[in-house]
Amino acid sequence: DDDDDDGGGGGRYGVHVGCGYNTKLVVRNSSITHFGTAAVATYTASGSYCEFELTDSQLAYSRTGLLAQHTSNQLDLTMTRCDIAHNAAVGVNVSMPAEVKMASTRVHHNAIGAVFTTAGKELKVNVADTLLDANGGDAVEAGAAAYFGAHTINNLYNVTVHNNKSNGKGALYFGASSTSTIYACTLTRNKAPRVDGGASAAYCEPSATFYGIDINASYNSKPASTCAGVA
Repeated sequence: DDDDDDGGGGGRYGVHVGCGYNTKLVVRNSSITHFGTAAVATYTASGSYCEFELTDSQLAYSRTGLLAQHTSNQLDLTMTRCDIAHNAAVGVNVSMPAEVKMASTRVHHNAIGAVFTTAGKELKVNVADTLLDANGGDAVEAGAAAYFGAHTINNLYNVTVHNNKSNGKGALYFGASSTSTIYACTLTRNKAPRVDGGASAAYCEPSATFYGIDINASYNSKPASTCAGVA
């Protein structure tokens, strides 16, 4: 904690793993707060691999909770029983080739909960037993709770998406040619004050593909979804 209580104007990084030379960083039982970015994964050598594991830890009160970015490296990112909250920009922002595993985690009260974009490389996102709550606001156009970009491969199981607010394209957003498997998920009380062709709970680009979709959507502002199979 850099002790700068301004919601994200603190020191540059809390923890930083350089994704080069096959690096592994493990963070457990930690609270990383009040930084520009609480946790960062970036590159030090192209074409290498790194693992970043966060367990029972908090990433909060920063501009960004977790940032992972580079186009040439491969990241294995695991978040288990974490609390990612009150970040002024994005809770989790991954834009590099990666396999992301998020389990039993709470992502709440961020300007945007999570953003996953591929930069043209394969990005797999697995989210289970997780709460996405009270993210977003009037300024968020799409994916207030989670934005799954074009060509991402996504698996969601027992995810609750509650009380998030976008301005037209959904608490969950699934980009063009994304592929998703969704089971036992609940989308409730999500809002979109300006829906004109959008949706409050889930928005899908026309070429988004789903397998095994099983979503209960209730009490969202209407229309709740543009995605096939989501009421």
